[in-house]
Amino acid sequence: MIWYGGGRAGETDQWNTDTNIFDGTCSQGTGPGVWVDGGYNTGSDASCQNGGTGGSTALTSVHLGPLADNGGPTETVLPLAGPALGIVPASTSVTLNGSNIMLCPVTDQRGVTTEPGSCDAGAVQVDEVIDADGDGVLDDVDGCPTDAEDFDGVADGDGCPETDADGDGVLDDVDNCPTDTNPGQADTDGDGAGDACDVSDSIVFSGFHAPVNASPTLNAAKAGQTIPLKFLVTNSSGAPVTTLTSVSVTVSSLACSNGSTADAIEEYSTGASGLQNLGGGEYQFNWKTPKSYVSSCKTLKLDVGDGIAHTALFSFAK
Repeated sequence: MIWYGGGRAGETDQWNTDTNIFDGTCSQGTGPGVWVDGGYNTGSDASCQNGGTGGSTALTSVHLGPLADNGGPTETVLPLAGPALGIVPASTSVTLNGSNIMLCPVTDQRGVTTEPGSCDAGAVQVDEVIDADGDGVLDDVDGCPTDAEDFDGVADGDGCPETDADGDGVLDDVDNCPTDTNPGQADTDGDGAGDACDVSDSIVFSGFHAPVNASPTLNAAKAGQTIPLKFLVTNSSGAPVTTLTSVSVTVSSLACSNGSTADAIEEYSTGASGLQNLGGGEYQFNWKTPKSYVSSCKTLKLDVGDGIAHTALFSFAK
């Protein structure tokens, strides 16, 4: 900030502000002074601008590092990733008290030479991306440039330390599901992973869906065809489980008189056996039946990881 003016009777003081970084709210007051905004000022709100060129206003943060020894005779505050960097075009000047003043300094407050091209607002020039909090996440991508990442295995890489990432009131370092809300810390199988994030103890199976009926209905099918086994998987809270990657299918012989009713399969799939993720917790397993199943009945058991055999009965014809 540059201030000049006489303050003598009949004169008006003048405050000139150029290439400054203001952290907070400014107030001009009610005195006789004249506030001249020479441009390229940045601030956390618009109160520190007065119509100058190239300013950045209404910012949520001015992105300043801590007061520290960054080289030079005095401690300085470095501008971090944000609006202050490169805000002043090269060769920009203003007229102060009749003199032409270049806004990009030859050297900054530390005596460091300013690189060619645009320069930064403030007293210190930053010529490369820095890591002010020393967490290894560079400030241009660091969500918390002055607070070091804690690298606790939860949302590491965003640059911010997390203490309770899922907001369930249980701190991450003792939370058995740090990214899934689980305030009661329920862990049905006692494996250290809470029910909210442990697929094995939170799966709820719903199926089979058309065209297949669950036991005790006997599904009448054609041997050699691919039968689509459709089902829904949710967790204990009813939210869809979308991370299922495999299922277990077993087939055994069945006495054909055991099915209570017979219902024909109206839909077949093409291709080989395999699991398809249809989204929203819906899945389809294509069961490719051999032609040798003609004139026989089979019991199919599907396990989606919950330890339960979900059963469907089939009779096969040509």
